[in-house]
Amino acid sequence: MPGLPDAERLAEHARSHGVDVRLEVYPVAAQSFQLYWSFLPEAADAIARFGEYARGVSHAAG
Repeated sequence: MPGLPDAERLAEHARSHGVDVRLEVYPVAAQSFQLYWSFLPEAADAIARFGEYARGVSHAAG
């Protein structure tokens, strides 16, 4: 999958500096596939999971 090694390195680098990192890989061969949320179930799922993560982070910080 193109770009995956870069994403993995970025996630590991951030994690090594104390950043709460979640790297989720979806079986879709398109960058920015979340733009297709209206007809691609994996895209809608990715957006929902990010929303859950963001709400958790904001509650933990607040």
